[in-house]
Amino acid sequence: MKKTIKIRLAGMAVLCALYSLVSCRKENLNGDNSTADSTSVFSATINGVDWKTDSVSAFLVGDHRSYSKVMAITAYTSQRAISISLQDTTTTGNDSTMAVQQYALGDWGNASAFAYANDKVQIGRNLVWQQQGEAVSGVANVTASDGVNKRISGTFQFNARVLSIDSVGLTIDSVVVTGGVFKNIPYSYLKHP
Repeated sequence: MKKTIKIRLAGMAVLCALYSLVSCRKENLNGDNSTADSTSVFSATINGVDWKTDSVSAFLVGDHRSYSKVMAITAYTSQRAISISLQDTTTTGNDSTMAVQQYALGDWGNASAFAYANDKVQIGRNLVWQQQGEAVSGVANVTASDGVNKRISGTFQFNARVLSIDSVGLTIDSVVVTGGVFKNIPYSYLKHP
């Protein structure tokens, strides 16, 4: 079901916030190029259509003071991106592994967040995602975490509310992502002192 509304200042503020949420680049925080590792897999079914990424960038940030870690994985092709963030509060922030467990959206402790973007468009001199949004429900399961070799594997699914820019204005729609798999994804570990 679609609902069209005119773009107003509030709509632009939401759009800018979502743009910053799902903006991605072809580098991770350490400056290394994103993975082209043939053993890595990131795929999903988006609204019933199979999708596999061209590139994946992942990093884990540990903070021993708050006893938490956040894993961020962004997978993208030239016209689509999916981002996954997992917060692990079950172990100290000093090691480079994630707990093998389920991460539910919006759970206070061990939580997940998902973002979706599709179709880049030119607005002025900037290239922005035409459709973008964050999950309203979802879950990720980490099935393997190798802190020595810095690799992570798991599954995910989510439903997202998506904002789209078109000639009429701002359209609110939804996207369903099922059968998501991230397998043998290499990541960088950034330890907070």
